[in-house]
Amino acid sequence: MIIDPKFVNPSAGNFHLLEGSPAINSGIGESLTAGFTTDLDGANVANPPERGAYEYGSVVVTPSPSPSSKGDANGDGLVNEDDYAIWLANYGISLSGSSNGDFNLNGKVDGIDYVIWVTTYTRATPPPTIVPTPTTTLIPTPTIVPTPTTTTPTATPVSTPPAAGNHLIISIGDISRTTGSPSLDVANSIKTLNPEAIIMTGDYDQGTGTLSDILAYPDKLYGPKPGGLYPKIYPAAGPTHDVASCTDQLGYSSYWGKDAFKGYSFDLGAWHFISLPSAATRYGCDVAGVTAWLKADLAAHPNKCIFAYWHEPYFTSPTSSHPADLDTRPWLDALLAAHADILTAGHQNGNFEAFYPQNASNVRDDINGIQAFVAATGGQSPYSFTGIGPNLISRSSGAYGPLVFNLNDNGTYTWQFIKVTGPGIAPSPSSGSGVCR
Repeated sequence: MIIDPKFVNPSAGNFHLLEGSPAINSGIGESLTAGFTTDLDGANVANPPERGAYEYGSVVVTPSPSPSSKGDANGDGLVNEDDYAIWLANYGISLSGSSNGDFNLNGKVDGIDYVIWVTTYTRATPPPTIVPTPTTTLIPTPTIVPTPTTTTPTATPVSTPPAAGNHLIISIGDISRTTGSPSLDVANSIKTLNPEAIIMTGDYDQGTGTLSDILAYPDKLYGPKPGGLYPKIYPAAGPTHDVASCTDQLGYSSYWGKDAFKGYSFDLGAWHFISLPSAATRYGCDVAGVTAWLKADLAAHPNKCIFAYWHEPYFTSPTSSHPADLDTRPWLDALLAAHADILTAGHQNGNFEAFYPQNASNVRDDINGIQAFVAATGGQSPYSFTGIGPNLISRSSGAYGPLVFNLNDNGTYTWQFIKVTGPGIAPSPSSGSGVCR
């Protein structure tokens, strides 16, 4: 062998690949046509594949890993704040082994290891009062992330780790047109978290929404239908990449089993979820009819906490490609009148944003406002921010990962953005909490 293949620890039999290995994406596709579609860890093989037994960044997804092998950095048989402290101290460093916080043994201490710690967290004692948010401990502040409108400490506490809620919900959108990284890394992290529901806010393959495109990309990452994560996904349709006109939704409706231009709703405990089709506002597809349905649906669920979502955000910082989408104002007005609590969207590729509760005029209102998020962090290359949206808490560009909600039936909730991969810096703060109104 002429050059160093950059294995994690070959002397210990660990032949996973380190970042920068010449084996990454240097194989040939004959293995795929021969039927070898996964590596020894069970991770999907990209095209072109890596040379060797493992895909770079592959993660073994184990439904119930034991604390001794997953998340337990200090080997005391518990997964708790002590193990988190070890992970945090090594975050962003190329180190191998669970004792360093590298719980998936890929030679790098990163966001995927944090996901593993979260999902294996145990409570031999009462829950901690605070758990620090893993954000920028070892990474400098990027120029693309402006200072939030309010001063925040560098380490922001959250009440409990993200896995503590009654209903673990993921919001994600804007998946790249690939079955490899970073979309694969994000999908694997969501599989590890094993949420009760996945709110998908559109742009599933960056193509034109044909059935063949859906089967080639999101189905391979999150399915295959009807298995995998497919039964947990509740989609919303965006324009252009999901549907191209009021009469073009064959691929979308065939795969998702939903009408791309109509709203629908469902309940999880005390929470009522509403999916709305911003594609309808873009193309003018019976927006009045959707608005009338929304008002009737809200009236039928007066005592529920409300979580709404669509593709194009009303609340957002402008980017090089998209301003705020004000065409959804009739829906926002109806949600605010019903005291809706949470609104998530995508569309701003590669970007995450969190906002304080506000009204439709962009005035902060902690009593009657709605808390909005943009989580277009499924893997698509990021747009550049060109301004700052009103009432911004934090944001990031080029950091990929899920937005995790823990929705409690007592009306409280927590949120946390988990950076899994990508060149961008995790937002600070990357977590918070709220109360259903």
